[in-house]
Amino acid sequence: MMHIYDDAGKDVTIVSHSRALGVVMEAAKELEQAGIECEVINLRTLRPLDEEAIITSVMKTNHLVTVEFGWHQCGIGAEVCARLIESEPSSHFLSSSLCLTVPVSLSQF
Repeated sequence: MMHIYDDAGKDVTIVSHSRALGVVMEAAKELEQAGIECEVINLRTLRPLDEEAIITSVMKTNHLVTVEFGWHQCGIGAEVCARLIESEPSSHFLSSSLCLTVPVSLSQF
């Protein structure tokens, strides 16, 4: 289950969830002003992960950025990238993916 905030994006797919989504939406607005159209996907559930929607979007944009608050390894972004690489149409993807993570200490909550 996920929600696409802007399915008109043709330049980059941005996948995020939870609190990081606010940062992503601000970044998407700034990118739009620079002429870069984003397709923002909010992962509302992590299990099951809507691989089909992500793959369909990345096949359209050819670029993937995942954004989350957490650690780079073993995160949802890493899982999204791994599933994309392991997917059947992986040879279609022309560019690499990028995982952006912001480590958050428990003291910030």
